[in-house]
Amino acid sequence: MSDDSQAIVATNPEKPLDAIQTDKTPAKRGRPTTYKPEYAERLKGMGERGLSMTQMAVELGVPSSTFQQWISPGDSRNVVEFEDAFAREAEKAQAYYENMAHGALANESKGFQGNLWKYIMMNRYHKSYKPETQLQHGNAVNIQVNLGGSSESELL
Repeated sequence: MSDDSQAIVATNPEKPLDAIQTDKTPAKRGRPTTYKPEYAERLKGMGERGLSMTQMAVELGVPSSTFQQWISPGDSRNVVEFEDAFAREAEKAQAYYENMAHGALANESKGFQGNLWKYIMMNRYHKSYKPETQLQHGNAVNIQVNLGGSSESELL
């Protein structure tokens, strides 16, 4: 036996040597995860209904803060299969709202509230619909809004 093995046996005489953690990997701390593998499967179809992350968490019966941990790549509680399933559903949810606007505009729907839709999209999907502001001559401001691949400019 090496000196390290003897030290482990001496401090833990009732445990067999192979049952003792001898590597330098720290043991996981904290509460055990409440994640269940079926959660990734249960996400399917939620994006097609346009549900937000919070609504998906409620449907699964978990706090949105826990849901956020499971989908955050830098978090030690991240669950890759769940993160991937959520990414697919989040894209479907965005497409749900884009299709809603497309259908309303194509049918010239009088009840469609474009400004409300734009506000929702800019806040919910800020990476795709963020306003880009650039100052120009004098008091004029050029505001560009990315609308799903195309851009519109408006001089104020």
